[in-house]
Amino acid sequence: MSGQPVPMLERLSPAPLATPPAGFARVTESIRGGLPHRIELGPVTLALIAPTGVAATWRDADPRTPVGSSAEGLASFDPTAAAPTAPASRLPLRLIALHEDRIVASLPLRAGRLRLVAAAGGEGSAALVELVVLGWELHAGTLRGAGDAGSRIDLAWRRADRPEGA
Repeated sequence: MSGQPVPMLERLSPAPLATPPAGFARVTESIRGGLPHRIELGPVTLALIAPTGVAATWRDADPRTPVGSSAEGLASFDPTAAAPTAPASRLPLRLIALHEDRIVASLPLRAGRLRLVAAAGGEGSAALVELVVLGWELHAGTLRGAGDAGSRIDLAWRRADRPEGA
């Protein structure tokens, strides 16, 4: 043994992915139809949702007011910094994965993390897609309905139910 500590923090908290992994298709979409926003990914349809419960807040806000972004999640982790506190106003944005019109997964919208979406059916269910959200920005106008408030989502994916190159 070298006597050096094991770099466990890097293993438990890997750096977020900022670019698509090899073999992944990139999808960048403006969100102009309000939420939920649907994204077709081969065998899976994703629905971006924001269960807020406070519609008056978004109705009265300037449509271009930022209400969520991936910037915080993509920042480098500093183990010497004070523990972050989650603001009460943070939206619990989620990606709902549908396969054959059935919900198969509900994922928190987090940038830079590789996710695997499997078909519903319990143990032994086939993996359908690998997915990584590269970035997103959501504005108040998008929570109110259709229109271009400047919201967007950027992600990358590939099929997981076939060998690479098939």
